[in-house]
Amino acid sequence: MHASSAAPPSLATPHGLGRLALAGAVVLALLALHCGGGTQGADTGAVCPPGSTLTYASFGKPFMDNYCVSCHSGKERPNLDSATSVKREIRGILSTTAAGPKATNDSMPTDSDVPQDERVKLGEWLACGAP
Repeated sequence: MHASSAAPPSLATPHGLGRLALAGAVVLALLALHCGGGTQGADTGAVCPPGSTLTYASFGKPFMDNYCVSCHSGKERPNLDSATSVKREIRGILSTTAAGPKATNDSMPTDSDVPQDERVKLGEWLACGAP
């Protein structure tokens, strides 16, 4: 009786490709978890509604304080602890956190769930230029 010396499957075989695909899926899943997962970068379709009353004082600052500045303030980039810094980051915030009629970007924040209606308001406020 002799020991089997079966070689590991080659990548050229369907079994080998399956293992490679599985390994790739695991790596992508780990990256998504590390980066917050969720949808990011989609065009939300958010628009500034006529007569919008959302301002930095009435909406933006409370939103940033509740969901963002624990990680994004001071030297942390992007810094979201002032109206000026938020205005500089409108595109980034839209692509990671806001929602609109076309899509919801929910890769941020990674440590809490923002209610959908708050994400929609954020999209509207940012579409108005974050007044």
